[in-house]
Parts: sequence; C-alpha cells; structure tokens
Amino acid sequence: MSLQMRTIKPVVIILALAMILLAAFNYFWQRSIIQAEMQERLRGAINATNNAVEDNLKLYQQMAGLIANTPTAAVIFNKGDRGALFQEYSGGYQYLKKNYGIKQFAFHKPPALFFLRLQQPDMYGEDLSAIRKTIVHVNTNKVGVSGIEVGRTGLGLRGVEPIFLKGEHIGSVEFGGDIAPALNEAKKTFSVDIAILLSEETAKLVETGWSRDDKAIGKYLTYYSTNAPLPASVLKADMLSAAAASQEQFTVTQGAHGGKDYYIALSPVKDYAGKQIGLYAVFMDATDVLSKMRMALFINLALYIAILGIIAYAISTSIRKTVIQPVLQLTDSANAISKGELEQKIELASDDELATLAKSIDRMRISLKKLLG
Repeated sequence: MSLQMRTIKPVVIILALAMILLAAFNYFWQRSIIQAEMQERLRGAINATNNAVEDNLKLYQQMAGLIANTPTAAVIFNKGDRGALFQEYSGGYQYLKKNYGIKQFAFHKPPALFFLRLQQPDMYGEDLSAIRKTIVHVNTNKVGVSGIEVGRTGLGLRGVEPIFLKGEHIGSVEFGGDIAPALNEAKKTFSVDIAILLSEETAKLVETGWSRDDKAIGKYLTYYSTNAPLPASVLKADMLSAAAASQEQFTVTQGAHGGKDYYIALSPVKDYAGKQIGLYAVFMDATDVLSKMRMALFINLALYIAILGIIAYAISTSIRKTVIQPVLQLTDSANAISKGELEQKIELASDDELATLAKSIDRMRISLKKLLG
C-alpha cells in the first residue's frame, strides 16, 4: 500500500464513522421528536373521547334526574298506569331520539324490572337484575349513577336516577345512548380512527351473535371501530395484554397494515363501577411523516457520502502535492547522488520538514563533491 493510501485511509474511515453516527443521531433525534408529537396528539384524542363520553353520561343523568323529580312522572308511575306514562313522555322521547340520538328512555321497578321502555313500549315485565347492574345499584342504594354498561344489546352509556314519591322509593328512570357518536366525533376532530374492544368476559354478556373468527384479537373482541378492518389487521394479542396490565393512562405502540404505518394508543375502558372491561384503541396514520423522515435520512447519507468524497479528494490532492511529490523528488535526487551525479542542486519550494531534509541532502551532495573533487 502506498504512503498516500496509508495516510488517507484512517482519515477517511474516521470521517465516515463520524458521518454515519451523525446521520443516525439526526434520524433518531427526529424520530423521538415525532414520537413525542404523536403521543401528544394521541393523548388529545384519548382525552377527547373520554370527555365526549363523560359529557353524554352527564347529560343522560341530568335528563333522568329531571324526570325522576317531576311529580307527574312519580304519580303515574306509582299508579302502574303504563299507558298514561307512555302517553305523557312518548312525544318528548321521539323528539330527543330524532334530534339528539337518545336511544333509551325507560322506567324500572326494583330491583331491575322493566316497567316501560319508551323505545320498545310493547316489551315490559322483564327482570334484568342479573345483567343491568346500574339499575340494581340505583334501586338498592337509592342514589343516581352514570357510566358505561354492557348489556344484552351491547355497550351503552347509561344515566339512571331513583324515583321517590312522598319520600318513598318506588323505582328508577333511565336515559341511555350509544358510544359510537363520541368515537366518531373524536375521529373527525383529530383525524384518527378509534375502536373499542371488550374483554372476553364482558363480551359474553352481549347477545348480538358476534363472529369470533373475524372479531377476536387474543382475549379481546372488537365491539365498534370507525374503520372496521383496522383493529384485527394492526393489533396483536400481546399489545392488548401489555396495555391491559399497564398502570399508565395509556400506552403507545406501533403497527402497520396495507403499506401504512400507525402509531397506536391503548387506554382502558371502565364501566360505571370503575372495573376495566376493555380498551380504547386510537390509530394515527404516520405513513407520510415516517416516509419523509426516512427520505431525509437517505438524503443526509447521500450528502455525507458526497462530502466525504470531496474531503477525501482534497486530502489526497494535498498529500500528493505537499508530501508525496517532494518525497519522490528527494528519492530521485538520492538515486542521482548514488550514481555519482553531484552537479544538480537539491532544493524544494517549501518551508517545512521536507525542505530541511532537502537542504541536508544537498549539503551531503556538496561534501561528496569536494571529497571526490
């Protein structure tokens, strides 16, 4: 290997390593920034979903409280006049259903005997105390409650209040609705997709004929999603198990499907009693961002390689002019002296160590010339 190559090789290797490390640092630094930004956006979507659910629950309980504290309702309910109670509130219920999506408005006798469903007036007399724990809770403790509950027809938002007549507890009234509008609103606001998954144990309460083959992900089943195929395609059983076991408000993971990259936030879904019954999954499409970041990495690497080439060429040229060529010139002069050619003066057009060496060789030439005089 030539002196030139031995000189330039370690320099090029060091520069190459430095540039690779710099490119890697820039990539992972940008990635950490993007992850932090994505995490904040996911946090916002989770919070917005929970807030929308809480707002609906508060509304349902307020409406239930209004009816429960209306003397007319208590008197008719106490008389057991189902027809009169339906006549009194059917118009108002139809208005709420049409304009605000209120799906449930019902009166119950203790502990959970359905006296009147405004949404299904022909269905009454069922005792659902084994399933409808919110109603049992209200009629047992004689205090209102609101929250998420899973029943035969699926997961719903419930607001239930006790009804009293002259201080005596006579039953309860309930308003309820679907959770889907809250998820759809968060999707629209944050440009994300949201799914709600129920644990196997909770899902057994739902009599909707779920197909386990296309809904199940480990020990969870997709109850609702703003993008139906997404949960089963992106989520894995270990992701859900880890999120369910976490004590954090939410956990963030990543997945891919159909050529797209997703950041995913998983957050617990709790029922009215605070028991975890499932998970929210929020999917944020990060394909464009990650693609641009990878493209930036490739551009940086190409730029660093070009810079490395320029530096290597500049170093090689400089070494050739300042070291290699003078050394070759001195070698030629030494060879000439060894052949007895002592007339040519030896000198270099520089002011460095090689020029000093040239002067020493030239003095040796002069001394030899005098000796051989």
